[in-house]
Amino acid sequence: MKPDKRRWNIWEHRGWGNRISWIDYDCRKLVGCIRHPRVAMGDEIACEMQNERIALFRIIQVEYHTNPPDLFFAAVQDVGYI
Repeated sequence: MKPDKRRWNIWEHRGWGNRISWIDYDCRKLVGCIRHPRVAMGDEIACEMQNERIALFRIIQVEYHTNPPDLFFAAVQDVGYI
């Protein structure tokens, strides 16, 4: 991962106004609300899986919204496990 990219742990973002969650796991789509810093293309999302391993996904597309200003939708691709 490049130093200017972030790794977001999905389990740390489950509150109101600070959330990342799956909107469609099979299609690898996320929705979230994070004001600052914003998620960005190339950032990684770490997610606890049912097999108790942690999977990594890379953001390949992100769409920001203005109402509310912290809303985003993102498409991710599988990276592997850590």
